[in-house]
Amino acid sequence: MPYFDLRPKERREDLFDREEELKKLERCVDMKIPLILVLGLRRYGKTSLVLTALNEMEIPYVYIDCRRLPVGPISYTQFGQTLAEGVSKLLSKHRGIREKVRRAISSLDSITVWGVEVRLKRETKKYDIIEMLHSLDSIGEKIAVVIDEAQELRRLRDFTALLAYAYDHMKNLVFILTGSEVGLLYKLLKTEDVKSWIYGRAYAEVKLKRLSRERSREFLVKGFKQCGITPSEKLIEEIINAVDGVIGWLTYAGYKIVVEGGGLEKIMREAENLSYSEFEGFLSIRKQARERYLAIMRAVAELGEASWSQIYARATAIAGRIPKQRFTVLLENLVDTRFLIKEEKYRIADPILERAIKRKYVKA
Repeated sequence: MPYFDLRPKERREDLFDREEELKKLERCVDMKIPLILVLGLRRYGKTSLVLTALNEMEIPYVYIDCRRLPVGPISYTQFGQTLAEGVSKLLSKHRGIREKVRRAISSLDSITVWGVEVRLKRETKKYDIIEMLHSLDSIGEKIAVVIDEAQELRRLRDFTALLAYAYDHMKNLVFILTGSEVGLLYKLLKTEDVKSWIYGRAYAEVKLKRLSRERSREFLVKGFKQCGITPSEKLIEEIINAVDGVIGWLTYAGYKIVVEGGGLEKIMREAENLSYSEFEGFLSIRKQARERYLAIMRAVAELGEASWSQIYARATAIAGRIPKQRFTVLLENLVDTRFLIKEEKYRIADPILERAIKRKYVKA
C-alpha cells in the first residue's frame, strides 16, 4: 500500500504531489549546497521528500532522527550515538562505498566497527563528532547528512559552531535539516544575526504546503484504488473536510480504513488523541505556563481565526489575568513550535489538534 503506508517514503511513486519541491531539493543536492533546510508543518511529508530525493539520486546518506534524543540538555555522547547509528545504517545500505567508509572511520580512536555496526568506545566530545564527519568527507564522495527535526539540537551546546565548521571544511558533505517547528529552527541557526556561526553562509530552503481539496481527493482515490477499494463520495468528502489537506492525516485515515476498518469518526478520534498527546508533550516540559498555554489554544479553537486582542480577551477570561508582555511571549512560542500559525490572524495549524481541543474544552 504505497500511498497509505505510514512509513517515510523512499520512492518517487510513493511521493504524491511534491514534484516541484522534489526537483528543487534534487537540484540543491546536485549543486552540493552545503546547507539545505526542508520546512513544513507536522505530517507534511518532509522526511519522505528527503529520502525519496536521495534514494532516487542514489546519494548515500546518514540519517539522524532528533526526536529520538532525550528530553533536556543533549550531550555530545548522546548525539554521537545517534550519529553512529546513522553511519551503521549507511554501511548496511550502501555496499558501493561500504569499505571506503569502514576504512575511514575504523582509524578513529573514539569508535569501533563490528561488521556494519558502529559503536562509541568512550564518552564523546565535540572533537570526536568533527572527526567522524571528517572521516565521511575524506572518502571523496558526496554524502548527505540528514538531521530530521533539527530544531531539537538547540539543546546541544555549540551545535551551530559544529555545523559552521563542517560547512567550511567538509566539501563532500551536504547537510539537510528538516524542521516542523520552523521558528525554533530559525532561532537555532540565527542566519540573520551577525554573531551567529551560520551568518553569511549560503543555504537553500524547500518549503512544503498543504494539498488542495482537488489534490487531496486525487490522493485518496488513488490510494484506495491501489488497495482495491472504491469509497463513497461521502466518505471522501468527510475525510477531506476533517484533515484539511495535511497529507500525513490523509495517509493515516486511508491506512486505518483499509487495514482496520471501522467508521471515520472512530478513526478521527484516534487521530485526535495522537495529535493531542504531542501537544501534551509540549506542555509537560512547561508546567508553570501550562494553564496559560491551554487557555490560548482553547481561545483560538473557540474563535477559529483571531487577532492578538481577541485571543487575549478570551484567554484571560479562561485563565485569569496574564500580563500582556508575557502573553505575547507565550503566543510567539506557540507559533515558533507550529501549534499556531499566523497569517493575517492566528489559527491552530493542525486541524486534528483543533478538533481535539474543541472536543475536550469547548462546549457546543
